[in-house]
Amino acid sequence: MTHLTVEQAPATIASPRRRMWLYVVAGTVAICMMTGITLFIGGIVMFKRHVHSEATAPELAMREFDSTAARFASTPPLIELRDGRTVAIHRTPDRPRQHVEALHLLIYDADDGRLVRITVPGWLLRFVPASDRSSAIRIDGVEGFDSSSEHPVTFEDFERHGPGLIIDGRGRRRGERLLAWIE
Repeated sequence: MTHLTVEQAPATIASPRRRMWLYVVAGTVAICMMTGITLFIGGIVMFKRHVHSEATAPELAMREFDSTAARFASTPPLIELRDGRTVAIHRTPDRPRQHVEALHLLIYDADDGRLVRITVPGWLLRFVPASDRSSAIRIDGVEGFDSSSEHPVTFEDFERHGPGLIIDGRGRRRGERLLAWIE
């Protein structure tokens, strides 16, 4: 028969408590890992669902650009681009904000011969911060959408512009074209 001394008793009593903390820590780590894996897989699915790229002949690509731009012929775009440079930004600060369902981009680069279609859900655009220069929508290489712009375009500009054409522009190189619209 073994006898416990007073000094050994607390270790025996604390053992179930230690096990409980071990389960809590292991459960927390498992939940964090599952959340990380879910976010990673969700990001891949989101990208696959909203970005499409295909090899396209220049004539077919331009035909698609023209037919898409024709849907918005009655209203001027928010941003006018020529040779990759912003010519004018037609802001409408007095208009009420409207719900943005999605931002659609149609991009063609003749060097690659690829037509890229991107759809950015409106709920995702809302994650853009809503204050000062940090709220700018950035597209590298397009004036008005880069960090050097004096008056950058923001998500609020998109909301006030409402559904319609945002950009209809041609790039600096021959065969580049960008079309962006909001629904």
